Amino acid sequence: MSKNHCLAKHIEYAAWIKLMTIISYNAEWSGKGVEFVNPFKHHRCVLAVVK
Repeated sequence: MSKNHCLAKHIEYAAWIKLMTIISYNAEWSGKGVEFVNPFKHHRCVLAVVK
């Protein structure tokens, strides 16, 4: 993957989207809420906050 940096970025992005989908589904199934935040806009690097 190091030869094709653009492809590697797209695969990484797809993996994050899949992870967010799984987290959202599990939270909804258990009756919880999920709020995804952008780590570049916040000082703490937070993927998801479960309420």
